[in-house]
Amino acid sequence: MHPKEKIVHDILKQFKPDRDALLKLISSQIPDAVLITIAIADVPFDVDKNLAALRSVKSDNIIPTYKELNYDALGAYLYRELKENENFPLNEIYSETYMYQELKKHGSLNLRELHLGRAYSCIILLIAGILEGEYYSIQSQNRKYNLIKLIESVNYLGKDFQLSLISFIACLFNNTDNFNDFFISIVERNGIIPTFIFALIYLIIKTSYTVKESELKVLVEFLIEEAKKVEDDYNYHGPWKHCNLEFLGVVDLRYDKTEYIKWINLVKEIPSLTTHLKDKELKNQLKNISELISKNEYLYKE
Repeated sequence: MHPKEKIVHDILKQFKPDRDALLKLISSQIPDAVLITIAIADVPFDVDKNLAALRSVKSDNIIPTYKELNYDALGAYLYRELKENENFPLNEIYSETYMYQELKKHGSLNLRELHLGRAYSCIILLIAGILEGEYYSIQSQNRKYNLIKLIESVNYLGKDFQLSLISFIACLFNNTDNFNDFFISIVERNGIIPTFIFALIYLIIKTSYTVKESELKVLVEFLIEEAKKVEDDYNYHGPWKHCNLEFLGVVDLRYDKTEYIKWINLVKEIPSLTTHLKDKELKNQLKNISELISKNEYLYKE
């Protein structure tokens, strides 16, 4: 392990790395009606199987394989933009089923319930992406997208959820012997590491997590170094058609516009979140990162 990586590992240990803390927190609060809406999100496939698997996750916190749970249903659910008091459309084939009756009895889902459902879907997919093998799917490999959707929801759900996500991200890095092996199944890393490190830094300053500014500075410097590796790799292999190099990685302009705008929305918060920091150099580094990420926002506007 590179000496710098050892230092970062040691810093991350103080964030109480825990793969399952966020999953358990969501499971303790998510109503069965939300599990039903997730199960039927990719109608009409595997509905009963999906619901059984989702209920099993809630009760036992064990991630089902792709054979046990159709991950496409999770992907279809988290793809939706959430609206208050939403009634999910039901296919007519469900009109006589107990699922339909349960949803009708529950009524429209409020925004908090919808965010619990999205966070549930995202964290299951992210954990499945770690496990791979029988857990592998396109949905579980779309990690940056799953992460930004998860951050949106934990921000809505509150600080306890944000802190649990910090523990989850710290766990991802502490479960590897070398950062270069992190998410090794990705053929092209395309900014996976800097994206997750940025998310961690964002959540740390968002929650005012107690951490030495000198240690936060190390994480910021590590983010800058990892972003430079992505740039060097891009310049060596690319540039690629349809792709644009950004500070957090390589963005496919055909597919990533909506996702990237969501990252930029987080970035815009950075200056207002750093007012409590004393280290001027650290504040400037964060400000510069914010500007680097958001400077090309115009590319993603429809």
